[in-house]
Amino acid sequence: MATPRREEGDFVEGIFNYCDRWCERCPMTTRCRQYAMECARDAMNADGSGEGDSAEFMSALMPEREDESEGFEGWNPGESDVFASDTDDEVDLEEYLRERRKIDSKTEATLCVVLAGRYLKDTRRWMREWEILVEKIGEPALEPIAIINWYCYQISVKLKRAISSKF
Repeated sequence: MATPRREEGDFVEGIFNYCDRWCERCPMTTRCRQYAMECARDAMNADGSGEGDSAEFMSALMPEREDESEGFEGWNPGESDVFASDTDDEVDLEEYLRERRKIDSKTEATLCVVLAGRYLKDTRRWMREWEILVEKIGEPALEPIAIINWYCYQISVKLKRAISSKF
């Protein structure tokens, strides 16, 4: 794996939003802040101390920003029904959860999410059949199988994230 760059300007902002969580194969690890933070955390945990799992350690890795809303141009939390409340400090959790369930329900009902779920189910069934066949005939070329197995889950997850953000 590549060693991540540490200069702030070298990271691609938000690249982790499109991440498939297969860092070992990703050509963008040197430009990914998430990967850099995970490497730093793993280095801190190498001695078994667990120091890299603390909130203080992880927040120390995040860059200081003058404007915390940077990257959220056009977003005003006061305009959203989900985040509106009587005080600035409070969010109505019940209202948020109701709204979240509505969004999740709409997302699950979209055609592409339904089809992605079917694809995942069919692919998993095929993978089980393939494993039985492999036991009978010997070891196949594992690379294509590993790729199919990894990405069959990612299609549904990424579609759900993209569609729910539109609702």
